Amino acid sequence: MRVLKEFLLITAVSWAAGAVGCHASAQAKLGGTEPTPPTPATVVAEPPPPPPKKTIALKGVRMKSPTQIDMPGDIEYQTGSAKILLNDKSKKVLTLLAQILKDNPEITKLRIEGHTDNQGESTGFDNNKLSKERADSVAEWLTKNGIDAKRLDVVGWGSQHPITQNDSPEHMALNRRTEFHVEEFNGKPLDRAHSAH
Repeated sequence: MRVLKEFLLITAVSWAAGAVGCHASAQAKLGGTEPTPPTPATVVAEPPPPPPKKTIALKGVRMKSPTQIDMPGDIEYQTGSAKILLNDKSKKVLTLLAQILKDNPEITKLRIEGHTDNQGESTGFDNNKLSKERADSVAEWLTKNGIDAKRLDVVGWGSQHPITQNDSPEHMALNRRTEFHVEEFNGKPLDRAHSAH
């Protein structure tokens, strides 16, 4: 019985040594070391979002966006022309705008933006030129009514920035508009980019 136990013990030890030898041999064939596990990818934190733009506080003025003044209506022009129709609707907007500029001298630069629909573009009509001329007409009216021309900047966007599709007369009328943006406040420039884009 003792001889049988010793025989089994020797057999077990030999088998274990052989297994270790095979493992060592396999390791030697693979370069002598076990492959290292891949290093986990470094997680890069995304930068925090920019702080929201602060809306400018002006006397007697509601803001449509951080820079755009919310006006009660729009200025109307003769069709295909930069001439302002001085009806009650246009006069209300122009008079209020002049008063806003007088009451808020901290608006050191106001950007007047002309926008059109896309009508006429297929025939080569220049909407950019028309929208700039309309913005110029507003600036001219304001300077004739007590506003320093140095406080005004004019831009003609043509049909580049519609607020709706040009797929009906009603929608086209919405895209034909004049917007007013505070470009400089107390001598400090604000975001030059058009706020709706």
